[in-house]
Amino acid sequence: MNTFFKILLVADAAVAAIALVVILVKCGKSYYRRAEKTAAPILLTEPAIPLTGKTEEQTVAETVATELADEEVPIGDVEAEKSFEFGLFKEKRRSFAEKLLDLPAETRDYYDRIDNELRSYKKLSARLSIAGESYRTGRKLVAKFTVRGKTLTFHLALNVNDFKQTVFFQKDSSDVKAYEEVPFTVKVKSNRGLANALKLVAALAEKEGLVKNPNYKKINSVKEAKNSLSK
Repeated sequence: MNTFFKILLVADAAVAAIALVVILVKCGKSYYRRAEKTAAPILLTEPAIPLTGKTEEQTVAETVATELADEEVPIGDVEAEKSFEFGLFKEKRRSFAEKLLDLPAETRDYYDRIDNELRSYKKLSARLSIAGESYRTGRKLVAKFTVRGKTLTFHLALNVNDFKQTVFFQKDSSDVKAYEEVPFTVKVKSNRGLANALKLVAALAEKEGLVKNPNYKKINSVKEAKNSLSK
């Protein structure tokens, strides 16, 4: 009998222990439910990152760059510099005059010589714009200056195949919309390049029937470009 009573007591103790564990588990769940309901929401202190992994500033900068690329301005005619304002990147367009003034002094002199040579012909007008400097006879575009990187580029309304490529090193830019009228493209980076450019101006004048203006007075073309920035 003693053994029976001992087994019975052990069984009762085990049942009681299990019941206690069950009660504690239920109480714990109830407590955590109440804690979750009363807990304050967690606020995000860091900006959310898009699924692409790009920040808002990067997205804005890319959008602006796309808008610039969609404009009918050939690559290299207008360069952009990034500036940071109001937490966003903004694109600042660099004009032809600004890029021209950044060129070496000798290259600016090449521009001055060619610009004055063009202006010395009658019925030829020059116009400075953001993209470059254009020269027209009436409404017809016959020549244009642009700056690509650190290189002065000269475009003329001449047939590329009428001149030796081994002499002038010309490029046909007729596939670019902005240069359809002035496809003959050369780079002016040396004294030889200057001499060739002046020969091309003479060929252009002959082709267009232009004559020299005997009363023409030379101007400081680089200074004129600089003054245009303050207008």
